[in-house]
Amino acid sequence: MISAEKHLIKTPIQTYEHLKEGKLVTLVGVVHMAQQSDYYPTIQDIIDGREADGAVVHFEGVRRSTKQEAAIVQPSHAICNRVRRLRKIIDLPKMVYGDFNFFEQGKALKRRETWENHDATELQIAQRMPTTTLMATSLVLKTLGYSFNRLSPEERLALYKDSGDRFAETSEKVVRAIAKGFGPAIEVYRNDIALNAYDDLQEHDPGRDAVLLWGAGHLPGLGEGLVDRGFGLKEEQTLLATDMNEVTLKHA
Repeated sequence: MISAEKHLIKTPIQTYEHLKEGKLVTLVGVVHMAQQSDYYPTIQDIIDGREADGAVVHFEGVRRSTKQEAAIVQPSHAICNRVRRLRKIIDLPKMVYGDFNFFEQGKALKRRETWENHDATELQIAQRMPTTTLMATSLVLKTLGYSFNRLSPEERLALYKDSGDRFAETSEKVVRAIAKGFGPAIEVYRNDIALNAYDDLQEHDPGRDAVLLWGAGHLPGLGEGLVDRGFGLKEEQTLLATDMNEVTLKHA
């Protein structure tokens, strides 16, 4: 869930409280590239603060399968091709925003050694993603790549800024469309991994607070899962990720 007001792109941080037991789960929604210099440091401070108060931190991150996992699955040539296409999809933001003064989540947000990754592997997603989705996405990527390579960085920036209000009006729909582009089953599958990991935490450490750091597009599904587990939304704040009017080229 991304909030867009005119040229401002914001993401939510939602705190859920269990209605009977009082335990807390904080959902931290992020975009993976942002223009505001204080966006990721603010998120870092919030997560570190929650962890200092005793919360366990779980984060998303589609990871490459280990050799042992691949040996068990023994992926076919077609599945391996799906994985390669999937990697291009994951790298799409860098292709679109690479020339801009954006900060990357992977570089600006420090993953502490205590944080736990609970997400699908590339193979798991590739096995579940519809072939038609991958073919359509690959075609879009090729078209985007061809178009962007023909534009100078200045032209790319002008195109981005010209999208202005249209981008703001449709940004949340775009995020949801991208998530659905992976197939509804993929979004639900990844959300279930996150929620099942939380369930395991509660089984072994009942009452422990938690922080779930995920892409903002996943928050509606994760929130629904928490409500099903007896939680209610306690508070919500939004953080400014990008002011489109302030976007410049990296070396401008």
